[in-house]
Amino acid sequence: MRGVTDAARIAKAVERLAKTIPPRTVPAPRLATNGVRRWKGEKPKKLVLDPGGYFVVYPDIERRQLYVEHYDNAGTLRNIVEGDNGIDIINIIIREKMVTRMDHSAYVARELALAEQAILRDSIFVQDRAPGDDK
Repeated sequence: MRGVTDAARIAKAVERLAKTIPPRTVPAPRLATNGVRRWKGEKPKKLVLDPGGYFVVYPDIERRQLYVEHYDNAGTLRNIVEGDNGIDIINIIIREKMVTRMDHSAYVARELALAEQAILRDSIFVQDRAPGDDK
């Protein structure tokens, strides 16, 4: 439909084509057999500080950049990592051993992903808050 500028005609084509798309299905997980263990995810029972320190994530909506401040556990700023996406930043954080615990690495990556989404959506990011949590 290249070159078509009639919005009603385009809308009708979209409606017609949408009916031809099969529904998305997700295969059921395989049941554990032959000694394979199954686990159900759970929240950690207590906070364990990373000896490598902690991070503060800042998205700059106007510049479309992410900034991460890395502090030691005494509260001294040690590093600033910046980039235009979370993957590049977490790679530096891991490579430079700023994070020493796998759970902390996963947490920082999650916060970076949420900050990156805030940039893409021009929305507000608050670290440690679930998306849509206005409390």
